[in-house]
Amino acid sequence: MRRPFVLRVSLAVATAAAMSAVAQPVRSQTLATEDPVLRRIWDQAMNQSQFERLEQVLLDSIGPRLIGAPESERAQEWVVARLRGWGIQAERVQYGTWEGWDRGPSHIDLVAPRVRSLEGRTLAFSPGTGGKPVEGGVVSLPTMSSAADFEAFLPQVKGKFVMVSSPQPTCRPNSQWEQFGARGSFDTMNKARQAADSVWNASLQATGLATRDLPKRLEAAGALGVV
Repeated sequence: MRRPFVLRVSLAVATAAAMSAVAQPVRSQTLATEDPVLRRIWDQAMNQSQFERLEQVLLDSIGPRLIGAPESERAQEWVVARLRGWGIQAERVQYGTWEGWDRGPSHIDLVAPRVRSLEGRTLAFSPGTGGKPVEGGVVSLPTMSSAADFEAFLPQVKGKFVMVSSPQPTCRPNSQWEQFGARGSFDTMNKARQAADSVWNASLQATGLATRDLPKRLEAAGALGVV
């Protein structure tokens, strides 16, 4: 079991320290007032801010911080060390007991009609499989016009992985169409992609389910997973 912590520190003091630790180049924005207090606040925020540097460490270097995940503990340790380095008293305080969660590696391969490695990752807090591989067929959501259509489809998901994203008219990203496509082909394909997404979103809305509730219904109907 992992025990996440929260930080006990004055937010106002921490913010002021983050803003004034190291000067950055002056931006081009100006402030339309001569009030010295407001101009001081403006200068601290626009010219002395450390927000981008701190954000880079937390969001990129340490990365996503799920409750109970190792990254959450590393982020807390880094913040405490940073605040103490600024002379601010900070400590980690136990706040409840949580079960640890680690996303771990994931790998997806398309094996038919051709072989291709795909990008994908496990959604946060997805249930485990007990260390055993899970195999099954694949079925995709059909185009639906009502909640009744969805209910009629549900029996088909038992023992299957359900594809719930919009089927794209092309496997290539827009950037490649724009760079390598013939004149006008990018606009044509982009319109086709937008039209397909519009139809798909309308179909999902027709189920009457919120986006977060759709996977629950599919799993309750016996789906092996939602992709």
